[in-house]
Amino acid sequence: MGKQRSLLQRLARESRLLREERLREAEISNTVISQAVKAGELIRLSRGVYHHPEAELDENLSLSEVAARVPHAVITLLSALQFHQIGTQQPHTIWIHLKQNAVTPKIDYPLLEVVRSKVDSAFFTFDTAAFCLRVIAASCLRSSAVSLT
Repeated sequence: MGKQRSLLQRLARESRLLREERLREAEISNTVISQAVKAGELIRLSRGVYHHPEAELDENLSLSEVAARVPHAVITLLSALQFHQIGTQQPHTIWIHLKQNAVTPKIDYPLLEVVRSKVDSAFFTFDTAAFCLRVIAASCLRSSAVSLT
């Protein structure tokens, strides 16, 4: 258990957010995770998402949390524009794009606005900040709104 605890602490220091899936891949048990949360060595943000108490957090924490909890989603429209500091609107929900047949995630907070499309090739990714932000061009949704390219 000591090895798992030290591995957990190292992983927590190395990344802003930890997904439970990543901890399981590192063979860290639920007991060790629970003990770390109770000891204050790890903070549970939401189901399956944790961060180190000394980790630097920014205004994009909600986006990071959604990206961690719904890895197949694309942060899009107003949320993507706000992340890139384009425009003046501050969305009250996180806008995500899902494939037409994907299951809608059950997340209480932050609030989600889901846009769906049948277009699979609309997805492209790039790394920014400490998480992978996926962006979709609005034209793929057959709207004349905004091009994010």
